[in-house]
Amino acid sequence: MDKHENDDNEIRIKKLETEVASLKELVNSLIPVKSTNELKIQQPPISTPPPPPKPVKPAPSYKEEQPVIFTSDKINKPTETVKTEKSSFNLPAHMKTSEYWLNKIGIGLVLFAVVFLFKYSIDQGWLVPPVRIGFGLALGLALNIISFRMYKQRRHFSLVLSGGGIATFYITGFAAYQFFSLVPHLTAMLFMILVTLFAISISLKQNEQILSLIGAIGGLATPFLLYSGTDNIPGLMMYTCVLIVGTVMIYFFKSWRALFWIGFIGGWLIIGAASSKVAEYNETFTSYDRWSVQFALIICWISFGLIPVLREAFAQINPEKYRYIKFKYLRSLVSEQFEQSVKNHAYLSTIFSPILVLNFSMNMWGKSANQEFWGWICMGLAMLYWVISYNIHRLEKLQILSHIHSLLGLLFLTISFTLLLDGNTLLFTLSAEALLLYYLSVKNSIKRFSTSSFILYAIIAMWLFTRIMFENQSGTEIWNLKALTDLWVISTGFAIAYLTSDINIRRIFIIASFAFLAGLFFRELEGNLLFFILTIEAAVMMLLAARLKDNIIVTFGHIFYAILGLWLIDRLLLTKITTFPIVLHNRPFLNLTTLTDCAYLISILFISKQMIKKEEKTSYLLWSHIIILAIFLRELQGFENGQGYVSIAWGVYASLLLIFGLRLNKDELRKISIATLLLVVGKLFLIDLANLETIWRILLFFAFGGLFLFLSYYFKALWNKNKPK
Repeated sequence: MDKHENDDNEIRIKKLETEVASLKELVNSLIPVKSTNELKIQQPPISTPPPPPKPVKPAPSYKEEQPVIFTSDKINKPTETVKTEKSSFNLPAHMKTSEYWLNKIGIGLVLFAVVFLFKYSIDQGWLVPPVRIGFGLALGLALNIISFRMYKQRRHFSLVLSGGGIATFYITGFAAYQFFSLVPHLTAMLFMILVTLFAISISLKQNEQILSLIGAIGGLATPFLLYSGTDNIPGLMMYTCVLIVGTVMIYFFKSWRALFWIGFIGGWLIIGAASSKVAEYNETFTSYDRWSVQFALIICWISFGLIPVLREAFAQINPEKYRYIKFKYLRSLVSEQFEQSVKNHAYLSTIFSPILVLNFSMNMWGKSANQEFWGWICMGLAMLYWVISYNIHRLEKLQILSHIHSLLGLLFLTISFTLLLDGNTLLFTLSAEALLLYYLSVKNSIKRFSTSSFILYAIIAMWLFTRIMFENQSGTEIWNLKALTDLWVISTGFAIAYLTSDINIRRIFIIASFAFLAGLFFRELEGNLLFFILTIEAAVMMLLAARLKDNIIVTFGHIFYAILGLWLIDRLLLTKITTFPIVLHNRPFLNLTTLTDCAYLISILFISKQMIKKEEKTSYLLWSHIIILAIFLRELQGFENGQGYVSIAWGVYASLLLIFGLRLNKDELRKISIATLLLVVGKLFLIDLANLETIWRILLFFAFGGLFLFLSYYFKALWNKNKPK
């Protein structure tokens, strides 16, 4: 019995051990494996003595290996900190120090002190002029020596001292020549040039742009600081060109854009002022003076208009050597967009340089060169800029510069046309150019061409408006050069509307072209021919609008027909009977005036068939009905007992209209015809009784009485109610 119980207990123990082992494996599969650090922490403490303490190291800024459990507060704090840093206004670290601002203020005060010292010593007579000049030279030299000694330890402070020393040299040279007259002009000029070269050389050696800026500003100001009262234009131009070329070459290799723009602004101010003075006092200056200015203008164009583009191309080929300096703090001071726009500074110089050169050159030479000469010059510039555009468009990051050069080529081509051509030939050529530009933009998907085309069309439209509104007819009606040129311009507008896929552009060009065409006809034609041609134009406009299914153009077509309708009212009321070629009642209905009005009537009826909206169709049919009644009145009232003929015509017309309305089952026709018959009855009593002879009254009343009885008797028989409306 005991043996049997022991066997059962052993079986139960083994079974429990198996189940525990399976549960342990299941738990291990659900719980991730813990790191070594965690395992070490969970080990029971060992009785061995602890190791000696190690020096505490600062905690790292990040904790990758240490498992940390974050609460919601800890998660939100870093996010809030990042947002605060992005929205804050951060100055560069060196600009936050007191030293940065104190040394700038200090050197400025020192320079003012030098100026005041010169002035005060002159007033007091303390020192002779050579000693004053020597003091200025010594001060400038001392500042530069201290700057060289301190450059490696205190860079920003050293640059301030060096800049102050260079400025002291400029002040000293200016005082030596202008205040004390100690040195001749040539000596003072050479000294100033040496100071400029010194500033630029130190800038290049230390790779500091600020000293080059000081040198460039001082160099550009030197001719004005040492102005002697005589105008040496060639010498000034040569000096300025050398300075411009130097600054541009430094910019080319150092990428100092601020230096480039100092040269750009200063160079154009000096050379532009010289060209304006030569143009104003043309007789005073020789051709040698003018050619020296022209040479300087060409140097400016090459330096500021072409060199930046060449540098951009080199930067694409060798970006490491020709990379631009990054504005580390400009983005935080202003904005990222502003920093990006500064990087594209070559766009502005490329655009303005050739325009300034052409403007100053044409102004300076004046009548010495005719328009044809400048026209061919502009044609050559257009070709040159297209060649440049073609050669740089293959570089990926120069696409915008390529577009700018192609647009400059178009600009100079247009200017050349205005200089080489005039009148009708110029207008014809410009409109052909605008059409070609838009065709190229559609064919090659070049947006800049379409923009240029629209700008050119705006100019052409203003010119065409002036020709139509304020110029008289020239030669034979329509068949003259002026009118044919205007027709060509209008046809190019229709061609743009045909080429474009933009519905708004199509609307603008169609409406404007029809308006200009109407104005042209109004200028060239008159009388019945003008009214007939305008009627055809209005019908074509409405048909085109219906085909395009454009409600905007339809609305303008309605306006066109309304204007013609007002004119037709004037014709029907005979307010200007003297303008018509014949007396109407001599040949009623068979005269040019009536036939012209009938052409308008036919176009109204035809257009009404094209209408989709019932209200528009009804309005046109009602207007055509009024026109028919008015034509009968105008044509027949001039005869003896003419009012009787008018009543008969209206009655017959209304009766036929009623019959057609009944047979076609048209409610509008029935209502209009009955209203017309009632109008005839009113006319019989109000007008005919007073103006007609007795026999006419009898006949008319009998006739219309019988007509009304006849219509009332056959009314139901004539009404075809089964016919769809």
